[in-house]
Amino acid sequence: LKVKNAEKRTYDLVKAVIVNEMAMDYPGYVVDEIKCYRNALKSKRSNIKKLYDEILSVIENHITSFSTLPRIKELEPSSMFAHAFQKEKHKVMAKKQDLNKEDSLAFKIATHIPLKAGVGSFHYNDYNNSGYSEPSYLHEYSSSYSLPRRYIMDNVGYDIRLAQFRCVKKDTV
Repeated sequence: LKVKNAEKRTYDLVKAVIVNEMAMDYPGYVVDEIKCYRNALKSKRSNIKKLYDEILSVIENHITSFSTLPRIKELEPSSMFAHAFQKEKHKVMAKKQDLNKEDSLAFKIATHIPLKAGVGSFHYNDYNNSGYSEPSYLHEYSSSYSLPRRYIMDNVGYDIRLAQFRCVKKDTV
């Protein structure tokens, strides 16, 4: 955006990439970031502020168009189908994890000892001959990450689109 004659040269490209690519996959995050950048601007009448406002209006119109549509029960998959899909996906992930464990150097040189019961774990420090360590108590933790929306809605189409981006030649755009 910091080039000569940016309005004619790059504003349309930046707007198209943000609206059609980034905001399609992560709409909430993009809106929050654009608002932060817009609020950080010092001049109230800059062209870049106008660009930010245009981007925000397009994204927010797109988001509200989804929320105004009614939820149709007939178009949702049955709970049995969704449960079977999750179960099968869990099996595939468990098999992949087992295969990765077999190839892992750490699992080749270490012995896997599962904890059968209890609320904590400890280890024997053989290096300093200091004996057993203090117990480390077990507790739950969770983590999450957001997947691109197009990946969830159209998995195959998303992979095709990524492959097209990887294979594009410089002069064909």
